[in-house]
Parts: sequence; C-alpha cells; structure tokens
Amino acid sequence: MAKGLRDFARTNPQLVIKGGVLDGKFMSPDEVRTLADLESREVLLAKVAGALQGVLQQAVSLAAAPLSQAARLFAALQKAAEENPSLLASAPEATAESANEELAAVSTQEPTNSEIEDESTQEPTNDQLAEELTQEPTNEELAAEAAQPAASAAPEADTTSAAEPLAAPAAEDN
Repeated sequence: MAKGLRDFARTNPQLVIKGGVLDGKFMSPDEVRTLADLESREVLLAKVAGALQGVLQQAVSLAAAPLSQAARLFAALQKAAEENPSLLASAPEATAESANEELAAVSTQEPTNSEIEDESTQEPTNDQLAEELTQEPTNEELAAEAAQPAASAAPEADTTSAAEPLAAPAAEDN
C-alpha cells in the first residue's frame, strides 16, 4: 500500500504523506518512504533463495574438488603411461599377481594375538616402574654408605646407574 501511495503522490503533487501506522505503531514520513522503497516480498524471497543456493553450490564444489582432482591425476598418469610405456614397472597381469603375493606376504608377517600377549607380559607395567623409581633406601643402607669412604662410594654409584638404565614406561592395556 505504501508503494501505491508513493506512486500516486508522484503523479498528484497535492497528496502529501504526513505519516503512517504499521502494526499499531506510528511511522514518520521518512519511515513510510523507506517502507515504500523496499522490494516486493517475492523479490526478497528470491534473493534469499539465491543466496542459499550459492552457499549450497560452494559446499558441493568443496566436496567434489578432491574427486575431480583425483580424476585429473589418473587421466594424466594414463596419458603419460601411454606416451612412455617404460614408466610402468611390468605388464599389468604380472603387476596384479605380484600385488596379491605382496599382500599375502604382509598378512603372514603380522604378529598373532599370543605373540602380542607374550610381549606385554615381558615388559614391566607402569606401576612396577613407578615402584622401582620411588623406592627409598632404608636407614641402615644410608648409614652403611656414610661409613664407607667417599672414594669407594662414588664408583659404586656409577656402576649401578650405568648397569640399570631407566626403562620407558610401557603403555597399559585396557
């Protein structure tokens, strides 16, 4: 309605818009002009739909980009192989058979569950390592070390520290 009044006021200068009411709220003449300048509901809905379509198109392009790049890569590899057959290691039949043999060899090299269990029982647990590190000498051991001359105690400490290196904590199995 504001557009119709605005257009009529342009052709008839006697009509002057002094204000308006929208949803029970009074509007100034500037607000009425701004309302009249708005595009129609259909145009605004089309703009929103176009914006959403653009966002969706960008998402689809982003998801499809790796696939199209892979397709271009395979096409380039195929073209290069056709131009220079020496790029291929062997004939396609031999390649398929050797690939199957390699997969069979790899699958036989994997450890079994019992081998994995044996390895985990051989390694000390985190609790065992923590106990070894936190064990403090008793009062008798400290008194015995103090009674020994300083020269003889130093090499003894060096040999024990070199003979027993700290082991890395093993991962706990859950």
